[in-house]
Amino acid sequence: VADHEITETAIVESNITLDMNAKAVTAQDIYPVVRIQKGARLTVTGAGSITNNDYVFVLGASDGYSAGNLTIESGVYTGTTTVASVTKGLLTINGGEFKVNASEYGATYMINCIDANYNDSANVEIYGGKFYGFNPENNAAEGANTNFCALGYGAVENPTDVWTVVPKQTAE
Repeated sequence: VADHEITETAIVESNITLDMNAKAVTAQDIYPVVRIQKGARLTVTGAGSITNNDYVFVLGASDGYSAGNLTIESGVYTGTTTVASVTKGLLTINGGEFKVNASEYGATYMINCIDANYNDSANVEIYGGKFYGFNPENNAAEGANTNFCALGYGAVENPTDVWTVVPKQTAE
């Protein structure tokens, strides 16, 4: 990947690993920057960034029938309202930094699932990462007290309104 401005959605329909290699990807008015569908798995590694004034990742086809799976290992991701939305599939976050631009919803839906599919065909497991303005262990994305942290993991606030996901014994 080289520094690049995206002008249309990248559709992922096969299993791939994307090494960001310290590059910056930007988009303007693209919904989303990356859509993962047809059962594909995208793994994102490397220090780099993706920034958009809309969603960054959407898992699952727009028709809601095919799933997509995304694993984020590292990088910095900034969207407006939502960084990653799961229509159908599994979002796994092991690391990285997640931010949203100013919007009427704040960071409430930074990580989000289609409500009707949550905990059924749309799932999130967070094992690590830093979240600005969004507590992955206690948020309102899928209703009060939504916990996207994987079993045995929790979120620690430090500094104010910045949450880092760590193993539970560290979080307590």
